[in-house]
Order: sequence, then C-alpha cells, then structure tokens
Amino acid sequence: MTGAAQSLARHLGDGFEAWVAYRLDALRVAGDLAWWRKVGAPVKWLRDGRVIPTGVAPCDYVAQTRDGAAVLIEAKSTAGTTLAQSAVKEHQRAQLNAAGACGWLAVEFRDEGAPPFRALVPWAKLPAAFRFGVPRASVARKELDAYEWTRGVRLG
Repeated sequence: MTGAAQSLARHLGDGFEAWVAYRLDALRVAGDLAWWRKVGAPVKWLRDGRVIPTGVAPCDYVAQTRDGAAVLIEAKSTAGTTLAQSAVKEHQRAQLNAAGACGWLAVEFRDEGAPPFRALVPWAKLPAAFRFGVPRASVARKELDAYEWTRGVRLG
C-alpha cells in the first residue's frame, strides 16, 4: 500500500471509530452502558514531547453495561464487501476469544456507490475460521445483515 493509500485508510478508519464513539455515547445516554473508553497502545512520553508506543494496542473499546457486564469491542473499516481475518490482529483475536460473550466486532463495509454498512457482531457469532485465525478466512457483509448497527442495537 502506498503512503497516500495508507493515509486514506487511516483517515477512513478514524472516521468509523468516531462514529462508533458517537453510538457508544448514545448507548450510555440511553442507559444501556454505564461507561465506555477508547483504548490505545501503551506509550512513553519523551522529554522532547514525542510519544512512542511501548507495546501493542488492545481491542479498541472497553465498556460496562448498567447491569455490570463487561464489553470489549474491536472496530474495523474495510473497502468492499468482505473483511479479511488478517485485519484483526492475532493479539486482538486472542483477547476477543478470551472475552467470550463479552467480545464484539464493530465493522464498516465501504462499497463504492453505496452507503456504508455498519454492523455490531457478537464475536462468538462469527465463523470459527475467522475467530481463530485460519489463513485467508474472511466474513462477507451479506453474512452480517442480522447485526446491522441501528439505533435500537443492544449490548448484551
């Protein structure tokens, strides 16, 4: 991927993460979530003001429902109609697999000429090949129709 393509992909991913944050805020205001946080890689602040990562980033969001259940969400945005399993890093898959029913995948499919399709999928409902890192596994947008992230979505 060229530098310009990487920059565009990062920009589009950041836009989806802002949308996810908006939706998580809506769930908090509606009373479904007690709190939520965006989580990043551990970092070290240098004296000259630079910040350098010191480890790998966990899943993107952690939250807690009003009734005390944990929530762990990894967010991915992709061009086209399939999400490659390789988009979810090995350590993120391990974290989601360990989380069991608390793990979720927020995914955005950007298909040219169509509005984005966004879904919030319980991790355990994704195909096993995708969850456990079988090479070249993927999940298609059409497999996730039942999980479209609409206003009425509930976590738990």
